[in-house]
Amino acid sequence: MVKSMIPLWARRILGFVGLILVSVFVLGVHSALQHTFFDATSASGIALLLLIALLMLFGVRKRLSFLPLLRASVWLKIHTYVGLLSLVVFVAHNGPSIPQGGLERLLAAVFVITGISGIGGLILSRILPARLTAHGENLNYQQIPALCQALREEVETLILASTESTDSSTIADFYEMNLATYFAHPRFLWGNLFPETRVPRKLTDRLEGLKRYLNEEEEQIAEQLIEKVVTKKNLDVQWNLQSVLKFWLFIHVPLSFGLLALAAAHIALVWQFL
Repeated sequence: MVKSMIPLWARRILGFVGLILVSVFVLGVHSALQHTFFDATSASGIALLLLIALLMLFGVRKRLSFLPLLRASVWLKIHTYVGLLSLVVFVAHNGPSIPQGGLERLLAAVFVITGISGIGGLILSRILPARLTAHGENLNYQQIPALCQALREEVETLILASTESTDSSTIADFYEMNLATYFAHPRFLWGNLFPETRVPRKLTDRLEGLKRYLNEEEEQIAEQLIEKVVTKKNLDVQWNLQSVLKFWLFIHVPLSFGLLALAAAHIALVWQFL
């Protein structure tokens, strides 16, 4: 296919250039119509409502994934470009001034906040998937606490076995002082949102330093602990990044429904005075 031969970056540039051209056309037509007898404000308002309704279809598509509709990636692209276009239509409809009525101000505020949250989601959708892939397979969010608990049990079993086999409490003492809290549960650390995390690096460095005081068998156990620390880091990163995505949905989706309801109320109120 010709489309597959075009690099991704080139397709994105073409898409945004097309969006800019359409936006300039929309703003130009709206400005020209304002100097005629045609009610450009009402037309742009109806167009904006239709665009919002189209944006809501993306959520419907995700719930009806079993139907032979377009792929989710295609729907996401449509959602992105329609969302950005709706911001342009909103600017044309509202103009540079602040709305006068209470409902209109609330509607404008919700629209702007929803748009900002949508742009934030677009940025997250470009950044987080690569981060998730870099830290192991994509895990089920609800299963991560259970996986952390299973990992903790594995580590504690390893610590107990080391104490019995080496007749030394060095590693056990180190675990209680440095690792017990770390393995207790998923940890939300801001550092996990960025390429390097400080806490796991400190723990692995301490384990490397501890190896100087261990015998050969204990060194092997320390190496296994280093691997467990890295595994726990990957679980934490998965937990953190997926938590961010779920928190974003918790903000963006209710705002979208509220925006649609306010837009419908606004149009109904306007029609009463026509």
